[in-house]
Amino acid sequence: MINLITSALFLVLIPGISPLKHDQSRILAPSVKQSVVITGIEGTPKNPFEKSPKVRLLAFVFIMHDCPISNQYLPEVKRIFKRFDSQGVKSRLVYEEAGVDIKTLITHSKDFGIGNYTVIDKSFALAKNLGVTITPEAVVTSADGAVLYRGRINDLYVDYGKRRPTVTVNDFKDAIAQCLKGKLYNSRTKAIGCYIPFDAAK
Repeated sequence: MINLITSALFLVLIPGISPLKHDQSRILAPSVKQSVVITGIEGTPKNPFEKSPKVRLLAFVFIMHDCPISNQYLPEVKRIFKRFDSQGVKSRLVYEEAGVDIKTLITHSKDFGIGNYTVIDKSFALAKNLGVTITPEAVVTSADGAVLYRGRINDLYVDYGKRRPTVTVNDFKDAIAQCLKGKLYNSRTKAIGCYIPFDAAK
């Protein structure tokens, strides 16, 4: 809570950036539970919550390269990321992969044209901290890591292998748009996809 208040006061002092205020009772998690380090696709360590005065929200989508539903959603995820690039949203496509050759992930990211957003969570630490268990699963947080939305990208999939003819609700995109206005769209929805094999990191 102190960190959120401090960040809000800090943003007030920056011209052109307004602090985001949210109903605290609907925030899913007040902050990440521990320091988390992930790696870029090139192998460089990264802090997913590194502070920047230009960042208003963080948007994460967790995937596995061999999850068919993850791959089905990647073109839409790319469109959403690009849509909010200029609005203070820092987006990350997070590979939940342990023991997968880095060349496989590099090839996969190039095939889908998403390399500039890509990071790898080999130990599953980021997924665990944000409460993610499925791929694909989307998370929107404040700049301090308070979880504002977690769940599906949209309602295309009713269940694994069962799709609607067309999308009727764009949860992830709408959640980002609403959170940018200081509102919470719908804190939690159910993601459909492949379960993250947490035991593989042990």
